[in-house]
Amino acid sequence: MIAGAGCKTDTIISKTLAEGLTVPLGSRPSVGAGLWLQGGIGHLTRLYGLTCDNIVGAVLISVASGEIFYVGRVPSEHLPKEARLPENDTDILWALRGAGTNFGIVLSVTLRAYHAHSFSTRNWVIPLSDSAEAKRRLWEFDEKVAKGCSEFCSADAYLYFENGGLNLGITTFTPADASYPSPMTIMPKREGDIWGTDSDNKIMDGVEAFDAEMYMSKMHGGHGNSKTSSFKRCVFLKDIGGSRIARRLVSAVDSRPSPFCYLHLLHGGGKAGEVAPDATAFGCRDWDFACVITGVWPRDEDGSRVAHASVQWVYDVVDSLLPLSRGTYGADLGPDPRDAVLAEKAFGPNTVRLGRLKRLMDPRNVLAWACPLPKPPLPKLIILVTGEHGAGKDYCAGEWVAVFSELNGSASSSTHGLRAQAVGISDVTKREFADATGNDFRRLLDDRAYKEQHRPALTAFYEKQVQERPRLPEEHFLEVVHEAASADVDVLFITGMRDEAPVASFSHLVAASRVIEVHVDTSEASRVARGVRTEKTTDSAAPRHRPNPTFVNDTPGNGAIREFAEASILPFLHNDLQRLADMVRSIPNFP
Repeated sequence: MIAGAGCKTDTIISKTLAEGLTVPLGSRPSVGAGLWLQGGIGHLTRLYGLTCDNIVGAVLISVASGEIFYVGRVPSEHLPKEARLPENDTDILWALRGAGTNFGIVLSVTLRAYHAHSFSTRNWVIPLSDSAEAKRRLWEFDEKVAKGCSEFCSADAYLYFENGGLNLGITTFTPADASYPSPMTIMPKREGDIWGTDSDNKIMDGVEAFDAEMYMSKMHGGHGNSKTSSFKRCVFLKDIGGSRIARRLVSAVDSRPSPFCYLHLLHGGGKAGEVAPDATAFGCRDWDFACVITGVWPRDEDGSRVAHASVQWVYDVVDSLLPLSRGTYGADLGPDPRDAVLAEKAFGPNTVRLGRLKRLMDPRNVLAWACPLPKPPLPKLIILVTGEHGAGKDYCAGEWVAVFSELNGSASSSTHGLRAQAVGISDVTKREFADATGNDFRRLLDDRAYKEQHRPALTAFYEKQVQERPRLPEEHFLEVVHEAASADVDVLFITGMRDEAPVASFSHLVAASRVIEVHVDTSEASRVARGVRTEKTTDSAAPRHRPNPTFVNDTPGNGAIREFAEASILPFLHNDLQRLADMVRSIPNFP
């Protein structure tokens, strides 16, 4: 089934029902592609999985190049003639299945369709006398109703305030076709008063099932008679009847700033929980309920104190549940700074992979209103290579990178899989100098004679820049570090540092990385042998601090340089060192 990006859930279900088919979409009729691409939790989740699990192809526009791509299986009659298959189509399809609003402008999605069937639904409400009964009823619902369901049925719950008291609303959905087991055999036995006293079983099709949602039909006069505005965030929970979670759920409704605020617990598990966390971008799989915290207020009070309080209430409730959650739902998240901490828990083990693909597919962050993906992790180890002019800092750094590259191919090495890179901190200045003066940037990097010719002008340019921008050294340092992070570099060698005690000066800027200094020293005779002028230069004074370790670069060839790397640099990345570090209790904000 092909769905254009402008289609809404109720339209899709209406069209597919006419063909005797259905698609596992969400529980709200008005949502569109943002739902399918970022999850999709509804009445068929336990039977067929999330909506994104059923995406088999898509057509999208690249925001990086403007090209039209297709990925996965797309019928030829639905392919634009300009569309092409990108080299990383497998990665893109994987990412679209759970984080799809971040990687391009999606034009259409190919969804797996199933035989359509009717639903047997039932709604009932249990008035709750106090908080103690509310927590007991949540436990009964979880244990006797939800956990008793087979994969063919689902049971949602609503916790809300109405008619002067707290209420627990319950809705069950069961396929009612002859091809499925009887509802009486796939629903748990109705023992105890958790099942309510009224009987309002109804048989309905997929479109009518939307109206069976309690928030549409029974709560607050049918969702405030559709004259309300709302704001929601969602966390994934397991064992909602447990005392810690139940207490926080009940307390949340008690603290509501508007009488219309409520919690909706959508039943998960089943097929959705059987998918491996890394099989799609939707990495949160170990949960029983998606708890949708919904702040609601009268529409004529948009922008009022009540509206702002309702939004803040949502975030406060999420904050209280987050430590007990199994993840968050990315479909609701956006650029609000309060969403950043939620986004960190939205994709489980897939966060880093998604962040790297985001940098490739949307390097300018055109799709900034999508669920925020993390910035690339900084290099694990940053080595500041210092020393006098002519000591061989760049040569040593290049050889040390080569050592990592060779060991990277050895599966038994502790540095296997690590990528190393060497950059000169002065490269940033050279680029800015070339832009300002019209000199050849590439020759400033690669042509030693050309570089020496312009050294006095470069030095004067840098000193003037520092006068105008006092934090220029920090800016240049962070620029090369973040460029390395974007290139997935794990070990970064930075040469040309002129700052006194550079570790102390810069390590606080990259708290997640280990920063060390390696000072390269050499004798006057070695400098002369290399053809380096022996006059004192601005960076030739011996350091007043104590760099550790120091490498004396006097031995011809690269043997001693490589031995130094193996003895003094590689141990910083050994697994045993990390194990030792883990034994030491960290002190927040120190030093």
